[in-house]
Amino acid sequence: MSIVKTYNHLDAHGGHKAAYSPDDVWKGPRIGYFRNEKQTIYSAFDFYNLFSLPQLSTTTFFSFKDSNPNALSEEQWHKDHPPTGVYNVEPHPLKDLVSFVVIFENAHPAWEEDKEIWVHSKVDIFLKDHDGDKKNFDRPLPVFLGNRSKLGKFVFEGWMTMELAEIVPPNSKELMRMLQAKQDFKSYQPHGRTSEKWKESLAFQWIKLKFTPTDETYKSPAKMGKGEAARYSLKIGGLEEELEIFKKLEKEGK
Repeated sequence: MSIVKTYNHLDAHGGHKAAYSPDDVWKGPRIGYFRNEKQTIYSAFDFYNLFSLPQLSTTTFFSFKDSNPNALSEEQWHKDHPPTGVYNVEPHPLKDLVSFVVIFENAHPAWEEDKEIWVHSKVDIFLKDHDGDKKNFDRPLPVFLGNRSKLGKFVFEGWMTMELAEIVPPNSKELMRMLQAKQDFKSYQPHGRTSEKWKESLAFQWIKLKFTPTDETYKSPAKMGKGEAARYSLKIGGLEEELEIFKKLEKEGK
């Protein structure tokens, strides 16, 4: 199995430099400022260690540490600072399970008021799960807020449960309203959507996912060690079989 050596970001001159290596010493989240407020700040490297996976997406699914983040990331977070290396293409046994959620800045117009996100990525997985065992629904998920800085700053919003609020058909009036709301919200910086991108987005089936803070208080990821956030999420979600699979993969170094 191949190993991803580095993740890159753009330096001040537009060139690429290593942001971190999986072999770096991990010191955990730090105290810093997010939206002018002092709080615990997480980085992509923190997520890599806490959840044992390489990518950042709005709904981040389980994957191997040496999977290609660009192939996995709905938000294409690494588009501006692509990773280097040869990647593992083996599907993860838990690939249909959400590991954590990231609410990117200016990407979700309905988040502040309704705690709702609109997605078209992996809709088939969500709908199949919702009609079946509901392993992604009604269980505590760690939710983070993130900015679009190339350095990547994230804060923990809390443990929340997710429910399917609405299925939005392609080319519907509601979908047109949603996409216009995203454009007005400056989700598509810097120049908005091209006509081709509008057609592409309208051709997808979208879903609305609503999040609700849990009644119970759970442990903060800031107090967890390597891989613990992923294990803890599966445990409190009652996914014992999936937890054992994850532990086995950890022992195998995956």
